[in-house]
Amino acid sequence: MNTASLVILLGLMLGLSGCSVHSQLQKPPYTHYQDDALAIQEAREAWLVLSSPRRSHEWPEARKKYNACIRKLASHLKQASRNGGMDEATRQSLPFVIEKSPYARDSNPWHYEAIFMSDEVDPTYRLRETVTVEGMGIPLAGLAPEGASRPHANMLRDNGNVHTLTAILDFDRMVDGKPTLRTLPRLMNEHILIGRHKVRQPLAANFSVPIALFWKLSDADGTELLGAFRPKKAISTMGLYFSEPYDPKKIPVLFTHGLMSGPATFANLTNRLLVDPVIRENYQFWFFGYPSGLAWTIPAGRQRAALAELTQEYNSLGASREMNNIVMVGHSMGGLITRFNTSTKPWILMKGLFELPPETFESMTADNWKEGLTPLNCDDHTLEQLHNNFIFTPAKGVTRIVYMATPHRGSTFADNW
Repeated sequence: MNTASLVILLGLMLGLSGCSVHSQLQKPPYTHYQDDALAIQEAREAWLVLSSPRRSHEWPEARKKYNACIRKLASHLKQASRNGGMDEATRQSLPFVIEKSPYARDSNPWHYEAIFMSDEVDPTYRLRETVTVEGMGIPLAGLAPEGASRPHANMLRDNGNVHTLTAILDFDRMVDGKPTLRTLPRLMNEHILIGRHKVRQPLAANFSVPIALFWKLSDADGTELLGAFRPKKAISTMGLYFSEPYDPKKIPVLFTHGLMSGPATFANLTNRLLVDPVIRENYQFWFFGYPSGLAWTIPAGRQRAALAELTQEYNSLGASREMNNIVMVGHSMGGLITRFNTSTKPWILMKGLFELPPETFESMTADNWKEGLTPLNCDDHTLEQLHNNFIFTPAKGVTRIVYMATPHRGSTFADNW
């Protein structure tokens, strides 16, 4: 995360909390035990209604009551976190248990760098609409700590992904007589089964807030023109972006932007796609960003390398149905990059550069190039550059490509200044 992003995050956190450095040095005692106990009792009564198929006519009101109680508990925890956190003894004394998260940080009861309730974040940043789902629990956005996910050489260094979460108080998971407060990754859980009868209840969600927050904090946001006209200044933003953790049960959709644009250009599109529960259940969104002022073969090579690394990590045996069905979406020049990287004979693109019969390139193979059997009379350095940029096999696992306003036959725009 760059300095500007850190300033934004700090401003958000301080703005939400109204705290000062002095107040963080002092840890006031947790004073909400009685309120928490009352909220838990009300939530339990609502839980019993929601877990009874015979009382379905009472579910809407019970859901409102239950969610209000969860919000009260969440507010108390956030207040304690803003006041400097809580020690282990205080946490153990709470009338509920906080479920451990894979992104655990002991100093934060939520186990995230920061937790934002949906009404604490402006959902309109880069977005034209807010996508929500009514259900049990309260929607949250969790800022994962840096380094929480494994970094890749061709993926943007982890600047803290923003997870789409739903908080619930689970009375089916009692620990020493206490219910468990859980934060569920909402894009991996559409419903929850509760009670003895395993009643299926939808989970509440706000899909737009995490998207807005992710791009607001992203290093690449606002670098579209810089990347086009001063590409070397934005070279550090080139790579893959993941707004959510990798899900082995979902098909990746990789978006690539065009000239004078950036990965956040797909914010509204992906936000709208999340309206569809079938898409949410079956697809995950990845983004490839690059300074568009670079010669496009350079980001194309970086994209190939990134896909190769992801294939090695998540599909090394080639048995993943999802990783073998990658969908690539390319807009404008991003469509040209996508088309190039999925070509079976990418070296044919060079035929316009050399005074040789077109069939010379048609008959070539990648193996010929690797063995040095090339018809080109160039010095070794030039041959190496041509090999690095044009001699490769198509990206593995890509089964579908969507082109958006892609100039496959060229563009007159390329001829003006």
